[in-house]
Amino acid sequence: MEIIKIEDNYFKGIGNNDIEKRNNLRKLIVDLFGEEKPGTGRGEKTSRYEYIFEDIYYKNDKYNIYIDRPANLHNRI
Repeated sequence: MEIIKIEDNYFKGIGNNDIEKRNNLRKLIVDLFGEEKPGTGRGEKTSRYEYIFEDIYYKNDKYNIYIDRPANLHNRI
């Protein structure tokens, strides 16, 4: 698994309002996913990525806000 730590100066929403900033952040995420190298098969040969966006400290414990790729598929009925 390749772990990619997103630097704050790279991952900033740019825009005049919250909607523009959110849309620009989405575009950055899609661009990051587009740079992923494909795997060579299934299972262990699948390419795996973890993007860490933020570290959070709570009561002396460290937590990460992250996105795993490939994402898990959740079917809802």
